[in-house]
Amino acid sequence: MAGNAVVGKVSEHASWSSRYFGKIIQTALEIHGHDPNLVATVTGMAEAGQALVQDPLVDKIIFTGSTPIGKKVLSASASNLTPVILELGGKDAMVIRHDCILKEIFPFVMRGCFQNAGQNCVDS
Repeated sequence: MAGNAVVGKVSEHASWSSRYFGKIIQTALEIHGHDPNLVATVTGMAEAGQALVQDPLVDKIIFTGSTPIGKKVLSASASNLTPVILELGGKDAMVIRHDCILKEIFPFVMRGCFQNAGQNCVDS
């Protein structure tokens, strides 16, 4: 909400949902008086991601994905000394409280682990 624009490059395996979620984000921005064009979504293969991480106009990169691709992101961003945050190889770790009812949360845990072949983050 500091006025910074965001460009999200989604996995080529989850492109189908990017327009739907992008519209939700843009609507929320508009409702709260912000320019809905502050957030854009890019779809495509590795070349699209590579173009973004090598662009000198990009001020920061946040990548969630596999360790091999994270290494490529870090390497490609080095020429511009772009700051990078990497969340690599996660397995949707969760904290489950001792007083929860497992049979009620188990469906959400499994969905978080396997939906979209792991190409999304779930906070429960």
